[in-house]
Amino acid sequence: SAAAMSLVEFRKKIDALDEQLLLLLAQRLEICQKLADYKHENNLSIQDRDREQEVIKDRIKMFKELGFEDQKFVQGLFELIIKKSREVQQ
Repeated sequence: SAAAMSLVEFRKKIDALDEQLLLLLAQRLEICQKLADYKHENNLSIQDRDREQEVIKDRIKMFKELGFEDQKFVQGLFELIIKKSREVQQ
């Protein structure tokens, strides 16, 4: 049926977007590893709480500009991403 077809199509689109999300996250983590080397060579601290808060605030603003008001979601998402980024840099 047409409804079943569109369900499959929706799922395919979601799968493709998830793949892109994971690819972007992998690229972000690779950059974090390079950043860790830079920080190490220049005797800089791995964690920068001010920067982390600035990133989260900025991403909440970006999501709002895209038409989504869910601040808690973006905050939770980026706290998780930043936590993983910090682990990669340790």
